Amino acid sequence: MNQDFDVHGARVEDAVRAYATEAKPADVAKARAELDALLAKRLGDVRLDRTLDSLRCGYDWAKAGGATKFLARVRALLDA
Repeated sequence: MNQDFDVHGARVEDAVRAYATEAKPADVAKARAELDALLAKRLGDVRLDRTLDSLRCGYDWAKAGGATKFLARVRALLDA
């Protein structure tokens, strides 16, 4: 995600759905695997929030119920 995610709709979820349908299947599979590996580490929201903030995502993780919940939702959307 970047600051231009709204090109695909008003919500981040719209961008994820667009990626899942427009990207190469191998790239989507790689994204799934990376999210699975990250979520399996069970870092907890505090640590994961800080890690993602260090990447300058500019997203309010608290609004999304925490980074863990947000990334789990993104992961589920990649299967939709």
